[in-house]
Amino acid sequence: TNLIAPPNQTDTINARLDLVDEFLGNDDLFYAVNEHLMMLPDMDKMLSTIALTPKLRPSSNGDQNTSVRLASKGVSALVCIKSCLTAIPALAEVLKPHVEAHMGQDQPDHVSMQSNRNSLLVGLGGDRSIRSGASTQSGFLLRAIYDSMTRPELATVRAEVSKAFKSTAEFSRNAEAMRHQECFALNSEGGLLDVLRATYLHNVDDIYCKADEYAEETGYTVAV
Repeated sequence: TNLIAPPNQTDTINARLDLVDEFLGNDDLFYAVNEHLMMLPDMDKMLSTIALTPKLRPSSNGDQNTSVRLASKGVSALVCIKSCLTAIPALAEVLKPHVEAHMGQDQPDHVSMQSNRNSLLVGLGGDRSIRSGASTQSGFLLRAIYDSMTRPELATVRAEVSKAFKSTAEFSRNAEAMRHQECFALNSEGGLLDVLRATYLHNVDDIYCKADEYAEETGYTVAV
């Protein structure tokens, strides 16, 4: 569901309203969660980039390649994924005390696991077949979100992504900074990628030097 196609299921709407009440009733939780969410990228845009299969274009040697623009968007999406996976543990730690205090240990693990899955599906407007049996009481959706963020599979994915990216690679809302990430985010063991990066840095340096030269000649400020 999204703004264009909002949910029309009563359980979904009530679960979301209950979650809103949770945040409105706890200022510390609201601002702590908001601080972490502000650092995250546009999730819908990121997921649409990696979910759609790009059209391949035939090259001069007969191979099929993606365009530079699509490759750039793909790297940016992967950097966003790394930033999201890196931010999840800290966000989960913010939710943990509130979830434990609110819910307690009132359910066995095998029961709470299924209840949390159902609650999360209800909150997302998902499988209608589980609506009547899902827990939509206050706090259940928040607990379901917390449990989904602490699943061990996320740690596995985060470790694999970290192997491909440098530790400094992270999402930025600054377009120029993201272009820099597209060039230097991936790990390299030498070879053509390092040559391309060195060429890029050399060209950028030449551009700034030329801008300074024009500024001195004309007396005007030249912005790059």
